[in-house]
Amino acid sequence: MSPWRRPAPAASPPLRPLRLALVAFTALALAALRHVFVWGGGRPVLGAELHVWLGIGEGVLLCAFAVLGSTAYLAALRAAQAGTLDERMALRSGLVLTAVAFAIPHFLSSDLYDYLLRGRVEAVHGANPYTTAPGAFPADPLLAMAQWPEWAMPYGPVQALVQWAVAALAGESAWLGAYLFKALFAACHVATALVLRAACTGPSRAVALTLWLWNPALLLESATHGHNEALMALFLACAAGGIARGRVAAGTLAFGLAVLTKHGCAVLGPLLLACAWRQGRLGSFLLGAAGSIALTVPAVLHWFLAPGGLDWLTRQTANRGTSLQHFAGLALGADAARPLLLAGYAVLLAALARACLRTRDARTLAHEGTTLVLVLLLVSMPLFSPWYHLWWLPLAGAALTPRLVGGLLAVAVCVPLSYVVYATTRSFGLDHQLWQWTVGLAVPSALILRRRAAPDPG
Repeated sequence: MSPWRRPAPAASPPLRPLRLALVAFTALALAALRHVFVWGGGRPVLGAELHVWLGIGEGVLLCAFAVLGSTAYLAALRAAQAGTLDERMALRSGLVLTAVAFAIPHFLSSDLYDYLLRGRVEAVHGANPYTTAPGAFPADPLLAMAQWPEWAMPYGPVQALVQWAVAALAGESAWLGAYLFKALFAACHVATALVLRAACTGPSRAVALTLWLWNPALLLESATHGHNEALMALFLACAAGGIARGRVAAGTLAFGLAVLTKHGCAVLGPLLLACAWRQGRLGSFLLGAAGSIALTVPAVLHWFLAPGGLDWLTRQTANRGTSLQHFAGLALGADAARPLLLAGYAVLLAALARACLRTRDARTLAHEGTTLVLVLLLVSMPLFSPWYHLWWLPLAGAALTPRLVGGLLAVAVCVPLSYVVYATTRSFGLDHQLWQWTVGLAVPSALILRRRAAPDPG
C-alpha cells in the first residue's frame, strides 16, 4: 500500500533535496556555534545588549533549520515515492546527513553530561548509580557539567551499562564522553532506519529509509543531542518489525530491551500482549517476555536489591515541568490540581483499554500504540521533552500508512520549532515551557489524532 493518499507531483532530482538539507544543517550549525562559543554580553547595540540580538538571530536560524529541513525532507520523500530517489541513494544521503548532524555541537540539551556523570558514579567512584547521585562526589572534576547532579539514575539497566562503558572510556574528558554518546546514538539512528527498511518490500524500502534517516527532528535529537531514546527506538523498531514478520517472541524480547533502556514506552506492553493473543501467538509472547525477565535478573542482583534501589521508579513523578500537570499546578495550586492529575490517569487507562480492544495485528498495533503514547504525553506525563516522540515514532516508521507518515512530517517541523523560545532567551522559564508543550506536543498530536475518524484505507 502506498503511504500517500494521492500521487505525488513530479519529483526533483535526488541531489536537490540533499543540498537543501545541507543548507538547513548549516543554519543549525551556526546556531549551535553561537550558543556554545559566543555570548555577547556587555556590548550594547542599538539600545540592547549584543547577546539579545544574537539570541534573536539564533532563534531565526533555528526557524530556518525547521523550515528548510522539513522542506527537504518532504521533497526527498516524494522523490523516494516517485522512484527518483532509490534505496541506495536514500541510504547514502541519509548517512551524510547523520554525519553532519553528529558533527554539530549539542546545544539545546545538556543531557549528555548527565549521562556521563551518572556513568562515572559507578565507573569512577564505584557506587550504585540507582541509589547515589553524582552530587555525592563534589570533588569530581566534571560535576559542574551536570544539569541534574542531585538526581540518581532515572533510566533502565541497558542505559546504565552504556553510561558506565562510555564513562570508563572517556576518562576526564567531558567532550570525549559527549561525542562517544553522540556516535553511539547516531549509529542507533542509522540502524533503526535499516531495521525499518527490512520490514518493507519493494519500492517502499526507499521510502522507509528516507522517512527515518532524513527526518530533521530525529537527526537533531539522536545525532546532534545524543538522547538515549535513539537506543530505545532501535529496540522498538526491532519489536515492530518482529511483530510484522510474525516473529512474536523476538519482537517481544526486543520490546523488553526497549523498556530496559527507558521505561517510558512500557505502556505499549499490553498492546503487544493483545496482538499476540488475537493472533494465537500467546506462547511466543510469553517466551519473549521470559527472555526479558532473564535479562533483568542480573540488574536486580547488581543494583536493585540495595536499600532504595527501586526508588528511582517513583521519584521521577516529582520532576514536573512543561506538562499539563505542571501548568495546572501553577494555575490552581497543587491541591486543587490533584483531581485533574487523577483525571489524566483515568483518561490514560481508558485509552489503554480501548487500544487493547482494537489491536489485532502489526498495523493496528502501530496506530493504537501511537494514539496511546500521545495520550500519555498529553494528559499523564509530569514532564514532556520533544525527544519523547521517539516512544512512538518507530511504530509509525514500521507501519508506513498515511496518518503515521503525516505524523513524522509534523514532528519534523514542530520539534525544531519548539526550541525557538529557549534558543532566543536561553531560559527554561514558563514562556519556553508553554511554547514547547504547545508547538512540540499539542500541535503534532492534534494533526495526528484528528484523523482518527477517517482511518487509513487497508
